[in-house]
Amino acid sequence: MTTRLPEHPSRGVDAPMLAAQTELLLTTVSSLDVADLAQPSRCEGWTRAHVVSHLTANAAALVNVVRAAVDDVPVTMYPSDVERDAEIEREVGRTPQEHLATLRSGCEELAVQLARLGPEHTGRMVERTPGGRLVPAAAAAFLRLNEVVIHHTDLAAGHDFAAVAPEVAQLLVAHHISGLAHRAASVDLVVAVDGFDPVPVGAGGQVVGGAAGPVLGWLTRGRTDGVATLDGTPLPSLPPEG
Repeated sequence: MTTRLPEHPSRGVDAPMLAAQTELLLTTVSSLDVADLAQPSRCEGWTRAHVVSHLTANAAALVNVVRAAVDDVPVTMYPSDVERDAEIEREVGRTPQEHLATLRSGCEELAVQLARLGPEHTGRMVERTPGGRLVPAAAAAFLRLNEVVIHHTDLAAGHDFAAVAPEVAQLLVAHHISGLAHRAASVDLVVAVDGFDPVPVGAGGQVVGGAAGPVLGWLTRGRTDGVATLDGTPLPSLPPEG
């Protein structure tokens, strides 16, 4: 009997799953003081405060996606990439208490808004920025889960990919394997997540495997802990995510 990774990972996210990952994130953020927030994150050029500010801004952006889809409000996910980046920079200097309060409030508001999405909104698409790529409203919860889980590890504050709940990591791995196949036709390998059928990318070839959490870390951040090739050769390099 074969066991495949989820074929439609964005459909596998429910409110309790997102809430659980959000609460883990909030617990970590609540432990950070001024000095902690000023430390570099694993996102190049960003401190931990930048990551928290981004997560707060992303919650508001996904609220826009829901409002555009459900209420026909003429808004985009972000007004522009420039404004998104400027907002993150403006909010970096918040106190730890302000960072936690605004992040928590944004997460709570997003949860309320996501609950408004129904089957009738499945086909609604929202511009990420004016004239930019389209974001499916039905994928909003999944997009938020991806942001919360991966940026939680970017904080480098005690929560790493190996600690990601398996059922969450499996959904995200399936998504990022698909993304890898679409963004780099030159990549030829096989991703073998423990307990699941191997997934060929491109023409197949070198087998890279491990538990779902570490494989997610390799696919998204190039982390090599807990990931190895079947034949013991060095891990292949992956193209950066767009």
